[in-house]
Amino acid sequence: MSSAKRILNFFWGAGTRGVAGVNETAAQSAVEAALKNKAASFPELANASKASVESRPHSTPKADGRRDPLHANFRISSDDGKPLTSAHYYPNPLGGEQVWFSKPKYNGGKQANEYFPQDKESKGRAK
Repeated sequence: MSSAKRILNFFWGAGTRGVAGVNETAAQSAVEAALKNKAASFPELANASKASVESRPHSTPKADGRRDPLHANFRISSDDGKPLTSAHYYPNPLGGEQVWFSKPKYNGGKQANEYFPQDKESKGRAK
């Protein structure tokens, strides 16, 4: 981001920094830009003031043989600590987007899991 004022204060919990493949500055910029973009349509998001990463960025194999790719999960809350949503930052865009919100309404009705790729490790396994 340029000299524009940040609307979010970012907090990275213990052990959540330094994950290969996750550029923390790029993640913060992408999450903030996505939030600003959605705030005009969803006024409740204008109350967002804090974004915290509480678990180490990771990828997750799913039971259906797909994989949720490497991502950082930001918990978005207001000044008074009220949870508003979470934003998942994918260093490699998923479905054309780097940021997916947990609430589909903020993603045009779509969910990130619609774009999870087949897990290479699970191909050929019996189901």
